[in-house]
Amino acid sequence: MVLRLCPVVGAVTLLAACAPPGKLQLEDQEKFGRVKSAVWFEFKQLIPDEGGDQFHQFWMTDRPGFCGQMKEAAPVIAQSWLDTIGSIPTNADDLERCERHKAYWTTLAEATTPMFEKGLNQLVLDLKVPGRERREAPEEEVYAAGYDGQDPYFNGRLTYIDDNPYQLVAEELNCADYDWFDAPGRVLPDALEEYTVVDGDAEVTIKNDSVRKLTLKDGELIDVDGDPSGGIEGKGKFKYCEVEFTGALEYLIEPPPLLDAVTEETETAPPG
Repeated sequence: MVLRLCPVVGAVTLLAACAPPGKLQLEDQEKFGRVKSAVWFEFKQLIPDEGGDQFHQFWMTDRPGFCGQMKEAAPVIAQSWLDTIGSIPTNADDLERCERHKAYWTTLAEATTPMFEKGLNQLVLDLKVPGRERREAPEEEVYAAGYDGQDPYFNGRLTYIDDNPYQLVAEELNCADYDWFDAPGRVLPDALEEYTVVDGDAEVTIKNDSVRKLTLKDGELIDVDGDPSGGIEGKGKFKYCEVEFTGALEYLIEPPPLLDAVTEETETAPPG
């Protein structure tokens, strides 16, 4: 069985081939688990008659095959968005609006079943260099946590998910309720245990055109209330994965904020 999973010859090579693609160390958090996917995503979005978006993210998860799962789910979800939320008539009544939202959440839940069938732990890192288009691949740099108007920086989110949060929203969203539109706000805060990386450095090294090595050092976490939540460090070899879709992955993928447009009072971020 092992040889079928790692078809190589020689004990040393066998161990190297089966080694996890990365590791994560947490000071105070529950154990993340064995890292089984380290993916360098390039998301390529197109919205008919509006244009597109293109950006890179680094994902580390405790689920194997995450690139393939995302490539399969993304086009289905994005098309559902076009057919439902993305095309609500301006004169639609409340019932039609609700039914379209519920249809989108139902598709979102069904398409992500393989991702969440055993829960999911994930770390997502957005890397940015001020003045450089975000469609450009991350280069060899040391990125500091938090927005910086001049030097390379990154935003990081650590998330623990026990059950499919989109299925929970779909079940909660009842068009007979006057406040059906609040269903995501009622469900998601309890379904997602999230932390933000507020300190530390992320160093990127180019291994080749399809692999970036990333090392996170001296990271610190805070919870949704802003309370300190321990340290975080890790490293991984992230393999390139291109994901193309037409529509929007609203709630599934959060594009990195357009922080180059930040003023002292406001932030601007792209939709969905």
